[in-house]
Amino acid sequence: MGELPNVTAFVVDDTGFPKKGTHTVGVARQYSGTLGRTDNCQVATSLHLAGARGSGCIGMRPYLPEAWTTDRARCRTAGVPDTVAFAPKWQHALALLDQALAAGVRRHVVLGDAAFGDVTAFREGLTARGLQYHLRVQGGLVVWPPGARFAVVTAAHVHDNEARVYGDSAYASFTQFDVVEPDLLYMSNERAAQILTDLNVQGVPELVLEIASPSTRRRDASLTRALYDRTGVSESWIVEPTGDRVRAYRRGA
Repeated sequence: MGELPNVTAFVVDDTGFPKKGTHTVGVARQYSGTLGRTDNCQVATSLHLAGARGSGCIGMRPYLPEAWTTDRARCRTAGVPDTVAFAPKWQHALALLDQALAAGVRRHVVLGDAAFGDVTAFREGLTARGLQYHLRVQGGLVVWPPGARFAVVTAAHVHDNEARVYGDSAYASFTQFDVVEPDLLYMSNERAAQILTDLNVQGVPELVLEIASPSTRRRDASLTRALYDRTGVSESWIVEPTGDRVRAYRRGA
């Protein structure tokens, strides 16, 4: 493999391909950066090498929305193997990076937008691979200094192993279009048997906890409550940034 000149970074991105029909693999109404709006299209996660003299795509993976992966008959008709399950774009990006490193591409800093930067599991995946990164994040993302310690009281909700509590990048798909990463999820074992998969949480848990951003806590509380009411979360807690106040909401109350 020849040495590429002046390559300084990996770039992860997603690209939309406008479509008119419904039979092409992965086609759905979804956001396309190419179009700048939500429309009927395919979306693919891509990996690029970039430097001062330009960039080039070295890998691409089609993104299959859950409307596809949960419809096995549709997948078989389009030639998608039964072994292909739903995976978010950031997992595709990590897989593309693994392929590039396995092929002998040197390690570079990873660049990407907030679609990747906001995902804790993606950032941790880069760190685990020894890759530095420079990723955009949205203003509402909460970060903590190294060494910070937290205690979340959940004992009142958990008795005799009758429930499960998940935190630290608990990725969940509440609906086909509502994919979230709360700070903590609670679900009974009965509910977990229905919605917990090897990949993530595919459904609505009984309780969600969020730590509000200091600068946007009022907006976060309003948007979070609206989202959880709409998707059917029974109870949600919003923890104030100072840690001295918790707002508890029950659906329909």
